[in-house]
Amino acid sequence: MQPQKLDILLPLTQLQGITLTEPLALAFEQMKKCRTPEKGGRVYRCPDCGTKVILYNPCNKRGCPICYRKHQIQWQKKTERKILPVTHYHLNFSVPTVYTGIWLRNKNEVMSSLFIAARDALSYVSKETGLLLGSVLVFQSHGRGMSYKPHIHCVLSGGGLDKDNQWINLQNIPTKHMELITKESFEREINRRLHTTTQIIEDSRKAKDYRIYMSIHKNSGKNVIAYLSKSQHGVVIDMEQVFKIEEDSIVFKEADYGSIWETRLLKKTFIERYLNHIPPDRAVVKRYYGLYSNRHSKDLKKARSLIGPVTLEEPHIYKERCPICNQEMELIEVIPKNESYKFRKYGREQGPPKHKTVICVA
Repeated sequence: MQPQKLDILLPLTQLQGITLTEPLALAFEQMKKCRTPEKGGRVYRCPDCGTKVILYNPCNKRGCPICYRKHQIQWQKKTERKILPVTHYHLNFSVPTVYTGIWLRNKNEVMSSLFIAARDALSYVSKETGLLLGSVLVFQSHGRGMSYKPHIHCVLSGGGLDKDNQWINLQNIPTKHMELITKESFEREINRRLHTTTQIIEDSRKAKDYRIYMSIHKNSGKNVIAYLSKSQHGVVIDMEQVFKIEEDSIVFKEADYGSIWETRLLKKTFIERYLNHIPPDRAVVKRYYGLYSNRHSKDLKKARSLIGPVTLEEPHIYKERCPICNQEMELIEVIPKNESYKFRKYGREQGPPKHKTVICVA
């Protein structure tokens, strides 16, 4: 029988040499209650056949292997509605591997420095072209196999508004000059925040990892947003997959550009990487600039009108459906988390939590 997802994670957090920070320990305590009666919930009733269904509340903690998909889907749908239906560039800002160890010890500082560096490089493009462009920046800390690889993905609109509020297509992106700006800005910021040693800076200058990789996506940026959504909310692998649990290791799979890659990690390595990829509390890992920022909402509306008549898909309002007759169900009671005893009156309708994975005490 395939172990349930936190039945995998919890024992690994208790391995010798693994120490949870206080915020992570508290988060795992909340994960144990995710979508269980202790978190409270809502009771629905079918008006046709009378079937009752209980939906327990999520914990909404970063890194939770139970409720993470909800947040991924919500961010994807929200961002797909925000970006314009035009060609987008997908840019990847990376830093030398010498900074990986620094990131492990100073996550917020490295992440913030890289955001500023990417912002400065994008500002150069806007200044040179005279266009107000739109960009979505997402920080990622992982590579294949949950390896450590701090970098930023950028979804950049393929055009913008000029000083006369006219839409102009972006002709080219000077990636080489942007790499220089990224390097100078990042090193300046990281040194200001951490006072990094001269040797580290010298080693980074010899490296060739300040690369900006670029791809073009014609007429839309939705496929890039869909890709980036998969690592939102602190879970960087598909927790719905079947994990192969061996005596000392764990085997899992990842999809990458149409190929399936299999990775085997020691159990200690697996949990160390999983925990390290959970963003620190209150860390902002997604940022919006230019046309896609809130301050330019009026400019974004103007850009939409210039691009042409496009019918925006209305936000999907999810309705609970009866598992027996598929009729839309009606909400009959909301039960707070500190009143879980109220679930008892529903008897057999209480059932198990409505999710594929449950957390059990190891």
